[in-house]
Amino acid sequence: MRILLFLYLSIQAISSITIYAQKEPLTLDDAVFGQWRKFRINNHFQFQWIPSSNQYSYLKDFGEIIVGNLQSGEERAICNIIEINNITGSRFNFVLQLEWIDANSFIVSDGITVAFFDHTKRKGNVFSLPEKSDNFSINKSHKALAYTFENNLFIAPLEGKSKAITRHKLKEIVAGQSISRSEFGIKKGVFWSPTGSAMAFYEKDESKVDDYPIIDISSRPATIKEIKYPMAGKDSEQVKVGVRNIKKKKINYIEPRTAKDAYLTNLSWSQDDQFLLIAEVARSQKEMWLQLYNAKNGKFVSTLLKEERNTWVEPEHPALFLNDNTFLWLSDRDGYRNIYLYNLSGKLLQQITAHQFPVLEIIGITEDNKIVYRATGENPMNQHLFQASLDGEIKQLTTEDGINKGFLNTQNNQLFITATNPRTPHQAWILDLISFKEKQITNAENTYADIQLSSTEIFSLKAADEKTDLYGRIIYPSDFDSTQTYPLFLYVYGGPHAQLVDNSWLHGADLWMHYLAEKGVIVLSLDNRGSANRGVHFEHVIHRNLGDNEVLDQLRGVNHLLDRAFIDVNKVGVHGWSYGGFMTIKLLYAAPELFKVGIAGGPVTDWKFYEVMYGERYMDTPQENPDGYKKASLINNAKQLESNLRLIHGTSDDVVVMQNVYALLEAFVKNKKQVDFFAYPMHEHNISGLDRLHLMNQIFDYFFLHIH
Repeated sequence: MRILLFLYLSIQAISSITIYAQKEPLTLDDAVFGQWRKFRINNHFQFQWIPSSNQYSYLKDFGEIIVGNLQSGEERAICNIIEINNITGSRFNFVLQLEWIDANSFIVSDGITVAFFDHTKRKGNVFSLPEKSDNFSINKSHKALAYTFENNLFIAPLEGKSKAITRHKLKEIVAGQSISRSEFGIKKGVFWSPTGSAMAFYEKDESKVDDYPIIDISSRPATIKEIKYPMAGKDSEQVKVGVRNIKKKKINYIEPRTAKDAYLTNLSWSQDDQFLLIAEVARSQKEMWLQLYNAKNGKFVSTLLKEERNTWVEPEHPALFLNDNTFLWLSDRDGYRNIYLYNLSGKLLQQITAHQFPVLEIIGITEDNKIVYRATGENPMNQHLFQASLDGEIKQLTTEDGINKGFLNTQNNQLFITATNPRTPHQAWILDLISFKEKQITNAENTYADIQLSSTEIFSLKAADEKTDLYGRIIYPSDFDSTQTYPLFLYVYGGPHAQLVDNSWLHGADLWMHYLAEKGVIVLSLDNRGSANRGVHFEHVIHRNLGDNEVLDQLRGVNHLLDRAFIDVNKVGVHGWSYGGFMTIKLLYAAPELFKVGIAGGPVTDWKFYEVMYGERYMDTPQENPDGYKKASLINNAKQLESNLRLIHGTSDDVVVMQNVYALLEAFVKNKKQVDFFAYPMHEHNISGLDRLHLMNQIFDYFFLHIH
């Protein structure tokens, strides 16, 4: 059944397609790099509230620090990179991270160098760190910095010598870094206690994990860099958590209580520094235990709650403690991620929210114990801000369609809100959470005002199950004529943790899609079942059968467009990267009569080659699900290829390793299938820098070559 529900038609940066004649055409260079450079929107990058003050800050052009006053509404530049370099002796070219220590001073970093700067006294200094230090974590209370060097963890005071926290001689024992390949919402390896008197840190033993060779061609002859890469069904890393008071030398270690290869995730401290909460996830990822530990000695106290599901349980948000040591926990146990209140005895005190849509994050707690959080709302294309009281009263703080984000001040009574929607690239205002008065901060200009952009249509349709709503985006040439026919280019991702289409500026599209549309192509994207922000029923349908329902839904979207007379059914192509590369080839196999050409970048070609944490969550192990792995394998089904295919891969890819594409090429050779292959030497999973222009050029060239 092919019923298309049109939600609305948004024409980006124009009022009518009849006035495009006076607009400047978009160049390929601008289409690839301009979105974040030439046309970059003023978007309060690295926004922060300044501690113990009524001020906030953000970075302008990655080098100028702007401070705004809440009462006066005035904003001023307090310093820039040149001043910081001159005073501290640093050599920053840009600022990537800035964190305030107090109302007058901050620590700044470009990811390589770290410096302290007091902008009122105009003095500062660079932290004395070894070259290639990494994983910086600031202790504001003690004006110290934790960092890693090689596989060990150190603390550096603002003035003085660094002190080693760990002294591991075996390179397979790694301390202070992110673990589990950054799954489960894990983004760092060091966790300071609220007072800064103690730290918890991750430590992993990778001695049983297989080595994988990455070829480095920068030397003569080439050399091999061995990385640890745990493939599905094979030995994984073993993790524990170290806890240390910064004034003492002893480290107390917390280990998994169920199995050595279980995951220790979502670590959080109680407000009084007395306890640690850790979500322990079984390797199968079907069970999770929220464990309470004594932070002083690392001893187990109790299991506060357990969650299980026959697909997977995936905690991604640490507990948030209130001052009375009750805590908030996010769980999707009822089908959608909601907020629950517990005490340290493990008693459920209250379910705070009961939405039929997912809560995305808890932003904070106001001074009168109101919970501020972000959730999609009923329309999954949006992200809104809400406030919930402990007695269950819910107040929606943003109502206009769009993507809204919020930042609570240190007094927890002022909320800085940023928003983007199809009509406005960026706007910001401050909401007083007591009076609910709003104060406009900025309404960014449309940087594409003089550029000829294409028109965008948002649509919905039923998934292949005939009942689930899907949302898609169509980009038309600016001179679109419904009496003519056009090629169709499907850009696909389709995997978990991603949403391509939303109510942000440009509806989530990359600028190169508009460039391609201006070349006379209809560009389509669709979020199939299995993609993000839709709840358990929608997202877990992929379990043990990656690529099945996703392909059916994508074909549903393409066939809807083929019903329209302006699509040339003989000129349909598809492109995607990573999971999207996997989907590209799956679509070519599934519908060779439909897709004339495909360009697959960095594809997973057999899930047995992918990592334990991600792969086993969605597919179980190859031993447990041999039929699912066989069916999903692009290698086993290589004989099905009939379309023109270009494979692209970075030779230093440590996410989707090169074995994926090599094994697929071998299968194509054995099945007498001719394909095109292009490797980007020394590039990792994403082709970045100036070479990205080369990448996009070849994608477009290959598409046009095979549709004409």
